[in-house]
Formats: sequence, structure tokens, C-alpha cells
Amino acid sequence: MLTAEELAAMKLMQESALPDTCMRTRTPLVSDGMGGQKEGMPTTASYACRLSNRGIPSQYEAMGAALGQQLWMVTLPCDADVIAEDVLTIGAQTMRVLGIASGGEWQTATRAVCVEVS
Repeated sequence: MLTAEELAAMKLMQESALPDTCMRTRTPLVSDGMGGQKEGMPTTASYACRLSNRGIPSQYEAMGAALGQQLWMVTLPCDADVIAEDVLTIGAQTMRVLGIASGGEWQTATRAVCVEVS
């Protein structure tokens, strides 16, 4: 069993291995005043990250094949506020988050499965 101190050390070690930076953009849906919704004011956050095309869970691989697109794994700090439909910009690449492939008590990083958008 890991202690809280050991888990904290593992999270710091994981974060130190994230060589890139990404900008997370989230555009919430808000009421349009007529019973519908419209896009609200986008919010942003910046995180250290690592981009890879490896380690994508099989259920997402099937989704990528159905979409006919290459999927990407973006690894972020454990406490990164990232959810499906967020947009991550890493350098010149812009990606939409399809889902999160991490979790649990011993999570040391957030792993977002993404597809590149133009």
C-alpha cells in the first residue's frame, strides 16, 4: 500500500517528465434565453503535457478506426481540469478530447485521449 507521501512523490516525478505545454480551452453551453443553449465565454488553462500516439486503450482505438483518424494520448498533471470536448492546443496542433483514460486512487497523471482537429 502506498502512503500519501509516496503517492505525492510519484505525482511530482510524473509531472517533471512532461516536456511540453498545452492550452486547454473549454467553451461552456449557456442558456440563450429562449429555452435553448448557445456557446458561452471560453475559459483557458495552461498545463505541462506530453503528446504520444501510444498507450491508447482498445475501446478508443476502435473509435479512431471508425472515425478514420489517428488518436493521440496527451498526458497531463494529475490535477489537470480536462474533460471530454475540451480543446487542447500543443504547439501548432489542436486536439479535441474524446475522453479520459485514467483514474483511481493511485492516479499519478491525467491521460486524455484526443483527436486532431483543423
